[in-house]
Parts: sequence; C-alpha cells; structure tokens
Amino acid sequence: MIPISLLAIVIGALCAFVALALLRLIGLFTNLFYFGRWSTEMVSPVGNHLGLFAVLVPVGGALIIGLMARYGSERIRGHGIPEAIEAILMNGSRVQPKVALLKPLSSAISSRAVIATLASRQRRSTAAP
Repeated sequence: MIPISLLAIVIGALCAFVALALLRLIGLFTNLFYFGRWSTEMVSPVGNHLGLFAVLVPVGGALIIGLMARYGSERIRGHGIPEAIEAILMNGSRVQPKVALLKPLSSAISSRAVIATLASRQRRSTAAP
C-alpha cells in the first residue's frame, strides 16, 4: 500500500509542475502577443495598447493552431479527453512525443484567446451605464 501511495504522490507533484508550466506558458503568450514583452507573469490583456488590432491576436492564434494541426499532428484537435481514452484503450497508454509537445502549446495559445475574449466582454459590461 505504501509504494502505491508514494507513486501517487510523485505523479501528483509532477502533474502540479506541468500545470504550473502551462500557466507560465499562457502568461508568456499573453505578454508576448498583447504587450510585446518576454515575461511569464499572468496579466489581463485588457490594458493593451493595440486598439482594434487586438482582435487580430486570437485570429493569429487560431491560424497558428491550424498550422500546428495541419503540419504537426491532427491529434491536437479537440479537447483531449477522447484522445486520452483512445491512447489508453488502443495504444497501451502511449502518446506520441509530437502530440505531447504540441497539445500543451495549442492549449496555451487557445486559452489565451478565450481569456482575451472574456476580458473584453467584461470591460464592455463595466463601461456600460
């Protein structure tokens, strides 16, 4: 019982670091695309100085993800749960290294687009009388 508990602790700690790395990646893309600075600090895209060009950031992100899916691996499309189940049932829990690299990158880019959209909606709702 103790060895399996230790394994669970190690896997949980590893997953926590992977989640932290994904958050840092989201912060990096936000700072890079909206503010032009190299930082992993989590900031809201609301204060950017792009004006109307801020609309092009999520569009550019979608194009990047589309190119990654087209020329990298089509398995990065979707939410990831069906792909994970397929990897467990069909491939003996093996995931291709290319997918393991491209999926978090595409998630970080698309997460930033969703957060930017929500932030702009919040800004408009608080500015309305």
